[in-house]
Amino acid sequence: MPSEREIAFPLKDDKITLFAEFFRFCNFLLPITIFCKSMLDEYAVYISQMHPLGLAKLRHFEYACLSLGFLPEPLVFRALYSLVWKTPFFTFDRRSTDETCLRLVPASCRGKDWKKKFFYVDANVIPGEMHWRAMSAKEKVKDVAPPKAEYQENALFKALTTHPSEITIVPDGALALVGMSLCWRDVQIYPALRTADGSPFTRADLLYPERSSSILAADRPLHPGEDNILRANVSNFLISPSHMDRVL
Repeated sequence: MPSEREIAFPLKDDKITLFAEFFRFCNFLLPITIFCKSMLDEYAVYISQMHPLGLAKLRHFEYACLSLGFLPEPLVFRALYSLVWKTPFFTFDRRSTDETCLRLVPASCRGKDWKKKFFYVDANVIPGEMHWRAMSAKEKVKDVAPPKAEYQENALFKALTTHPSEITIVPDGALALVGMSLCWRDVQIYPALRTADGSPFTRADLLYPERSSSILAADRPLHPGEDNILRANVSNFLISPSHMDRVL
């Protein structure tokens, strides 16, 4: 843990700086998903350079895709969001179009002093190279949207923009269900969900506050022969071989 006098930047050798707000506000957990890391790589941004609002949008997109039964697609993300530099962090802003997957953008993070609340993890916790993107204070990112013809008929794009949702705190069980978390209390328990009145729902309903309040945990023991949820989804994550035995 850093001392009270330490600051997040510059980075420490062989360490990754992570802000507590990533975990409190962004539905971010370790190990990192392959999609999340691949998007950071595509934009050549180090995770410590991400503003929580930007990371929250990336994770919201990933959950929205998976909860609707789609794999997240970089093309669709780039059609909906642009990378923006707001010294000293990067974030994602909605493209200035009528089509969006996010109906409401939070004005700020949950914690006012989030920049002071950070910690270090070993660099091998997130395998592979990460790129530090150097920018001057007034420099702007050139992030051109893909041609509309490439995505306007895309099934995922249509599904996300037909019913825009909100950034919400998704329950641990739901993150495990869609393959965005390997943090689950008991591998012999399946993290099922149900509604209070037994009415039908989808995992995407958790992104709509007016619906999510009626969705409850209905955890149950695994059925005979049923694989545990973590083992079933482990291929979604980027895990160092030395850490695999700690995960499963």
